[in-house]
Amino acid sequence: MNVFATKKLDVQLTTINFTIKNAGLNVRGTFSDPTGEIIYNKNNELESINQSVKVESISTGIKRRDNHLKSKDYFYTQLLPEIQFETLSVSPIFNQNKYNAKVKITIKNTSKIINILITQIKIKDIITLTSNFKLNRIDFSVGGKSFTMDDEVTVNILCSGILK
Repeated sequence: MNVFATKKLDVQLTTINFTIKNAGLNVRGTFSDPTGEIIYNKNNELESINQSVKVESISTGIKRRDNHLKSKDYFYTQLLPEIQFETLSVSPIFNQNKYNAKVKITIKNTSKIINILITQIKIKDIITLTSNFKLNRIDFSVGGKSFTMDDEVTVNILCSGILK
């Protein structure tokens, strides 16, 4: 691999948000402890993103719900403390500051491969990457089937790093 630059994600500039419908209302939440790196090739094109987040950092604004999400019923943070996000391939979309990426997401020891769109914004040496995608929580054994809670979760990720 010919690496042009490796950037460690600045956790202060990285956010992972999610939204799921529960009882007809949108429930929003965040993960606040992501770590990872963004790697660019010699042509200054995005090559890979590898990121993990501690599930213990989940916050929906309601402590009781957060504790339930950390329990064995949902994420089981005691035994399975992290969510992993790893790009398997990244292809630039010509002249659009966007990339098609095949990513492997691992939650509770279950991995799924999905295709996502990543948008890139460069301002001087700062690179910001964003992506929005949907996951089926049942595919990862996060909670069971429910009449009140949707299976589909919308995930929004923003990663910023400094190009060195």
